Amino acid sequence: SATAVAALCARKDDRVAILSSVVRLGLSGTRVPTDTRVAALHAVATFAGAGDQTGRRSRLEAPAAPHEPACGSAAAAETAEAAMRDAAYDAAAARGLTVGECVGESLAKGGDAFLDLRIAAYRCAASLGRRPWFAAEVATSAEALALVTDPSYESTPAGCRWRHEAALGMLAAARAPKGVDASVSDGAASRLEAATAGGPFGTGVGSRGAPRVAVARR
Repeated sequence: SATAVAALCARKDDRVAILSSVVRLGLSGTRVPTDTRVAALHAVATFAGAGDQTGRRSRLEAPAAPHEPACGSAAAAETAEAAMRDAAYDAAAARGLTVGECVGESLAKGGDAFLDLRIAAYRCAASLGRRPWFAAEVATSAEALALVTDPSYESTPAGCRWRHEAALGMLAAARAPKGVDASVSDGAASRLEAATAGGPFGTGVGSRGAPRVAVARR
């Protein structure tokens, strides 16, 4: 919750240690119980600025800074950003994977039994994916990028909406001015543009319809 995030930000002495632990839990794969991974991914998403219904607390096009909510000062926010990034790379390296492959692994868990895990991973990508380094990592994973940009992958309204939010978050990073961080390739950016234009259900911008179901011929 936002209240818990504010409490975490207030704990200057162990903020980095707690945040790093949560990031590692979210990317640790099957060695950690699924419920724990879901909770950890949602915690990271909330800390990185996700709202309840969107990858951002606000719908504004361009935030003053990618890190939301603020941690009391620009220096504290910068420290938290570095902690999230370092923990993500450390967790992936410990498994011999890339950050994008860790995210793709969670998204690839299909079926209703893993819907909560996929939604948590999408929500994390929708908020943390607004950072160019994270968006580039996910976009570099062929599996992760394919799942985020495929409107037919999810069949439930919640799954469809959060998949679309993940694409929106990564597209925001892809559109950002090129800096010192790794950037999303032009090819991946084009796929994200198409995925977001299709709306949550792949039926067009702003579509509010339900996923289409093929009717079997008698």
